Amino acid sequence: MITWFSDYDSYVSAVERIRPRAHVIEALLEKHQTVRGYCSNCENLMDFQVSVGIWLGEHSNLRDGMRCTACGMSNRSRFLLDAVLESVFASDTTRIALLEAFGPLYESIARRFPQLSSSEFFGRDKAAGEMQQYRGRRVAHEDATRLSYPDASFDVFCHNDVLEHIYDYRLALKEMRRVTRAGGSLIFGVPFFYDLDKTQLRGVEKADGSITHLEEPEYHGDGVRDTDIYTFYHHGHDLLEAVRSAGFASVEIGLAYDVFFGYVSNNHRYGGHGFMLPTVFRAR
Repeated sequence: MITWFSDYDSYVSAVERIRPRAHVIEALLEKHQTVRGYCSNCENLMDFQVSVGIWLGEHSNLRDGMRCTACGMSNRSRFLLDAVLESVFASDTTRIALLEAFGPLYESIARRFPQLSSSEFFGRDKAAGEMQQYRGRRVAHEDATRLSYPDASFDVFCHNDVLEHIYDYRLALKEMRRVTRAGGSLIFGVPFFYDLDKTQLRGVEKADGSITHLEEPEYHGDGVRDTDIYTFYHHGHDLLEAVRSAGFASVEIGLAYDVFFGYVSNNHRYGGHGFMLPTVFRAR
């Protein structure tokens, strides 16, 4: 179902072939409250809630929509799950790390991979690996730029919509490479803008933690903190070079467009960069 590209130009060509068709399909799709489709988490036909209240101007942001009404998993979370299951044999011995510890994606991966190490980010005042009491559970705190795990701890390291919120994301990628064993994989999703050659820096973080805004501030919702989290980057083509520079031998881009599975674009209709198709990265 996912087409994997090692050549960036081929990926861009595929996106540009799909884009006009996506606009027509999604103009019809967003008129519905729910549509029937196949949820790869539930492994059954389910209803997808088309819009979940996040909008791009007058249009629903379908990247966070197409949410399964049974398990609650969104378009982008199911897509990352599919990428993991396509890339990794799920077994009792597969060592996997996930940078989240709540929600449908966490629950799905925990069910399939008993050797899961999950974590959340609780703030820079916390020590790496420190356990926190949260929502009735003890949850590990991890900062992606200084992970507590020993070298070569995992067969797979994965995360979803994390890198855009990390100011020193290149250091985070190096840490992820350090804790991934030789032959292992890094699999992640991130808001990715195919028509940006260079990643857009949106704000500069100062030593005291304050931010100098270079673009209109953008914040994303967070499952742990009450406040939304700042978006430092809109990632573009040079993200692939950053992954390779972190020490990974290869990096591929996974792409899909399939309305039946709920894999549609973010429904962006405006000028400039902003349009996103279901896209995931796999580095080995």
